[in-house]
Amino acid sequence: MKKIIALLALITISLSAFSQKDLCFRTGLNLAKHRGDVYPKNTYKIGVNAGFTYDLEIVDNLFFRPGLCFTLKGTRDQIKHDNNSPWIKRSINQNEIEFPLLIAYKIDINSTYAIDFQAGPYFAYGFGGHQIHHPGNFKQRFYQRHKDGVDQNGSVQYFKRLDIGVNFGAGIDISRFYVGVAYELGFLNIGDFKERVIKPNCLMFNVGYYL
Repeated sequence: MKKIIALLALITISLSAFSQKDLCFRTGLNLAKHRGDVYPKNTYKIGVNAGFTYDLEIVDNLFFRPGLCFTLKGTRDQIKHDNNSPWIKRSINQNEIEFPLLIAYKIDINSTYAIDFQAGPYFAYGFGGHQIHHPGNFKQRFYQRHKDGVDQNGSVQYFKRLDIGVNFGAGIDISRFYVGVAYELGFLNIGDFKERVIKPNCLMFNVGYYL
């Protein structure tokens, strides 16, 4: 986490020298879940996101918007180990570094307000996370595969690190502030199982400030 904060700070310092209401810090809440061959009662899980976007104007009101952010995704569901065992509630947390490469279009209402639309691909890399079973609070960490699948500390490779999908959303600029919503639809199978296909969905609510 310290390395992530340091990287985001370095990018902020580097881009702020060129920023004229182009660099935007954004943060907010996620509602994430999985789709595909999921377990019963798969529901949205609350997470967070935080990072930066930078607007590079292509033509009037049309921008290329790359970004870098930390995002917490996952899902909530219920599993059972065999037909005779009870259903167990499970919470999945997936930590990712995300690189959106978006095209944005702004419609100026006046000198203070503008409507903002964005769409494009995103690339994400999983660097940590865990699942917790309830009751019992049994915990396993992700992305640390060993020869037997699970190491002595309970780490397991349930999910692949790479995720690629599409991001689309809209918002409003109010002077130097931003309020918006976006939806991410993952294209890749992130499940590390040959017999199952799991893809992520994420609804994001953001507030931001142009530096």
